[in-house]
Amino acid sequence: MISVQNLRRLLSGNSILLILLVFLLSACGGSKKTTSTARKRPKTSVKKKKPRPVKRSDVKVDRNDWRKDKTDKEDKDQEEIMVDGYLKKDVYNISMFIPFDVRSSGSDISSVSNKFINYYAGVTLALQELENEGLNLNLSVYDSKENFETKLLSNNNDLADVIIGPYDTDRLKKVAAFGLEHKIPVVSPWKASKKITKQNPYYVQLSPNPSDHYKKIADHINENFSPDQVFILSRNNKKDQTLSKYIQSYHKSSSRREGFNEYTVDEDSLQVGDHAYDSLFLINRPTVFVIPNYSSKDENYIYNCIRRISTEKEFNQVYVYGMPILLDNDKITYDYYKNLKIRTCGAKFVNRTSPDVVNFERQFYDQYKGLPTDDAFEGYDMMKFVGNGLLQYGQHFQKHFVQQDFKSLQTIYNLKGLDPDKEMNLEKEPAVEYYQNMHLDIIQYEGNGFRRIR
Repeated sequence: MISVQNLRRLLSGNSILLILLVFLLSACGGSKKTTSTARKRPKTSVKKKKPRPVKRSDVKVDRNDWRKDKTDKEDKDQEEIMVDGYLKKDVYNISMFIPFDVRSSGSDISSVSNKFINYYAGVTLALQELENEGLNLNLSVYDSKENFETKLLSNNNDLADVIIGPYDTDRLKKVAAFGLEHKIPVVSPWKASKKITKQNPYYVQLSPNPSDHYKKIADHINENFSPDQVFILSRNNKKDQTLSKYIQSYHKSSSRREGFNEYTVDEDSLQVGDHAYDSLFLINRPTVFVIPNYSSKDENYIYNCIRRISTEKEFNQVYVYGMPILLDNDKITYDYYKNLKIRTCGAKFVNRTSPDVVNFERQFYDQYKGLPTDDAFEGYDMMKFVGNGLLQYGQHFQKHFVQQDFKSLQTIYNLKGLDPDKEMNLEKEPAVEYYQNMHLDIIQYEGNGFRRIR
């Protein structure tokens, strides 16, 4: 049984946000907490009532404290049993921290609130499927924007079996430390950083680090081109030069070949003048450009690089490799993707022609009267991954859910235990720094759409 506050049917446009915000505001200051009593399989069917629009007076606030909830404590303290060689429970408690910013007024919904409300809408659809698969779950959802530490410590999260989030880096570090102390898996869906925690086998990072993207790009280039065809573009600043140096270092050590070419871009030349790239374009064979920048602050620079390559290449064949921001940049049109054969390295890709994706879009529309955003896909994928891990391997699923491709709608998860800098001192724990999703795709526009090419 999935026990979580119900999301009622939503309308199109801002209505999905307005209704959810009304729902969240009513529970402001605490968790969205409900409880269930563990039940034995097979499950009995539950007759669902026809949804109706939510009124603020309809929303009931459960003000029970987990510390005073005997049923929850019994669920958490229940004895683990061995099933298929893994210790499992009949009911799992999950805490989830999301920055909803519920104090925002309904008429002034921020883009951040929009992002995470859609994310949570995807989560709820995954929960419905997990219940049908036999998962018994108590889910508590907290708005992490205010009173974060009070919520983390006072709502008895030490009884959780898994903690998801939060988004903020400093708060994520605190939750990772909390998980290590209490031996609770902490799943980070959003942040990609090696600086969140150390020697923590309970920390699971679902987003690959930028360095892993560069490795994937270098490997794909080496499989298809010779080093003398490749130019790494960078500006004359420390950050760009560091990125270029990292790619070169990995390329040389992994391929044992000569280094790539490096070209320093004069930003002024991207705006004025006849040529920004001089005579870099090769005759009778492709020229490969690598744009390693990934920050949104570099969005205009990246676009100008692309624009000038397109202008100057004439009839020469070109390939451009880059980070996920190449797909997120609204200025880059389909003509650029096609004519420059732009290849983006990333962990997220939705194949809109997939029957599973089409079915999800239909279910999402039926429930919320709107189409799912990328954030909705991401929330769905994350919860399905965590839920299936619990179903197959129990609470500490990250130790067993390694080197396996878990394919969902937008993402493929493949966990790996990264090597620690120092020897682990935790008794009976694997010698890993933390667990991370390592799967990345090379995505290219072909025909009339994007597809994975590796």
